[in-house]
Amino acid sequence: MADKCQRGGETVVRADGSVEIPLTQGLVSVVDSGSYPLVRDHLWLARFNPCTSSFYSLRFSGRPERKCIMMHSVVVGEQFGRVIDHVNHDTLDNRIRNLRIASHQQNSGNMRPRSGCSSRFKGVAQRENGRWRAYVNAGGMRRNIGTFDSEIDAAMAYDDAARDVFGEFAFTNADAGLL
Repeated sequence: MADKCQRGGETVVRADGSVEIPLTQGLVSVVDSGSYPLVRDHLWLARFNPCTSSFYSLRFSGRPERKCIMMHSVVVGEQFGRVIDHVNHDTLDNRIRNLRIASHQQNSGNMRPRSGCSSRFKGVAQRENGRWRAYVNAGGMRRNIGTFDSEIDAAMAYDDAARDVFGEFAFTNADAGLL
């Protein structure tokens, strides 16, 4: 199953049976052996998304209308109005066990904490008075959870609220190893 890619890379079959698909920029994407026939005949690119700070596997359809096609959409099947969530946050891991159909809200619940904010914790911000506010963004609205004297107390309050709002899709501060 080691086919040559036009970019010079080779597909590699891993010990678990999954297959590495060569991408541009020296990266590889991983698919299950059962998904390999869906992706093997195309040239795949690695594209960086600055909003998620992640690379994705994609290709473009032919002309006349050039359309961006994401590898995870090919593996799962196009899901109009839904998004495909990468459970383990590795957006180049396109094995079925790492992909799940989600709403935009559920997918946002599985996002990692962002850098460059007033707090290192997800869902926590420092107020002007020095106290810490916990909040959850869901359904286009910001839900305030409360204000706390401790940044850690605010992070734990966020985690509890996130589990209620996002359920199995919640990626909490504890999940990120921050608590």
